[in-house]
Amino acid sequence: MHPRELGEEVFSSGRTLTDPLEDVAVNYVAGRLAVAGGSCVRFISTSTWNEVPGEGVNLDPSLGNVSTLTWTRDGAVLTLTTRGGNVVSFLSRGPPVALCSACVLQRAPPPPHTH
Repeated sequence: MHPRELGEEVFSSGRTLTDPLEDVAVNYVAGRLAVAGGSCVRFISTSTWNEVPGEGVNLDPSLGNVSTLTWTRDGAVLTLTTRGGNVVSFLSRGPPVALCSACVLQRAPPPPHTH
């Protein structure tokens, strides 16, 4: 950074999300950042710092807003949790990111009493 740049915005990748940023996860293997806000996940290339066109996830709002993002160590799967208690995993190999599984985490009811 140069002293004359202090207080100046030097770089901006534009507005990727319309909701506040909730979490960021780095996929070092694919050179991608996953950024989450609201019910959306967008992918940013670490080589260009631009959103990757055609890749992204828009969850059904009934699942709740994204709260956390995590990549597997090999970068093959992105898993997210939502404030609605859901865990959703996406296979990241091959365009576009494809839904792999989704399940609702709920506490099971207690078994009925039998005498």
